[in-house]
Amino acid sequence: MAREAVMTSKQVTKKRWSGGFRETFLVVFTRKADAAALRRLALLLTELYRCSAQWWPPHKGGEDAAILRAVVADLRHLRYVLEWASGGTTYSELGRAYNWLARDCSGEVEKIAAAIEAAMEDPRGTMERHRASLMPREVAP
Repeated sequence: MAREAVMTSKQVTKKRWSGGFRETFLVVFTRKADAAALRRLALLLTELYRCSAQWWPPHKGGEDAAILRAVVADLRHLRYVLEWASGGTTYSELGRAYNWLARDCSGEVEKIAAAIEAAMEDPRGTMERHRASLMPREVAP
């Protein structure tokens, strides 16, 4: 039986801070040097944060809730980008397929954002559902 790898805190931190600006923002900068300069600026801002984060006050509602709200905002941004991409004018079969793919994916992204929001609106219910899912199930004879 294959064992799933568990991500370490270092791996999560590296993935969390590796992005910088959204690629959906950078794509509009079509000159290679411009997008590269913005990526470098994002790295510098990330280093600034990582070196000075200890002096910033914590989020009032907790870091986990703040991160989830930010994730929902990013998902909604992606949904809007996908909706925009689905409305493109194209004259090729491949282009139409990409438009349909973007339309279908925008709905899926919205479902994820809505599920996170619903779970955050009912934290006790969310906690109970997760606690129940972790309990061992009885095995039928």
